[in-house]
Amino acid sequence: MTHRTIHIRGWRVDVFIDDLKDGSLYELRRCLEEMDASDSILEEANGLVMGNEPNQAFTFSNGRRTCIYIGWTTSPSEFLNSLVHELRHLVDHIAKYYGFENNEAVGYLSGDAAFLLAEDICEHGCKHCN
Repeated sequence: MTHRTIHIRGWRVDVFIDDLKDGSLYELRRCLEEMDASDSILEEANGLVMGNEPNQAFTFSNGRRTCIYIGWTTSPSEFLNSLVHELRHLVDHIAKYYGFENNEAVGYLSGDAAFLLAEDICEHGCKHCN
């Protein structure tokens, strides 16, 4: 499992990409526990990872921290679909927290997130192409 931590406007984001289909759960669970995730969230994460189904993802936020999990995907398009979907949740959480109502400010947040994850997007989105 790949783990990257990025920071956007004082917000910590831990992104986990399960590219090995190995069902690694330890780091993801630790992140969720540090964020005081409820037992139901921990169970959902466990089921998602251990279920080992393709094209699964989730996002959990608490305070100014977010944990994103992208499960293994069946194609570059599915990887990008999952990532963009989860990044939208991230942007919504940040925008709500800071009270952004301007579409331009929200657009910049989306761009910031994509910029900070560009290496992972290239690596994981294009691995199917090689």
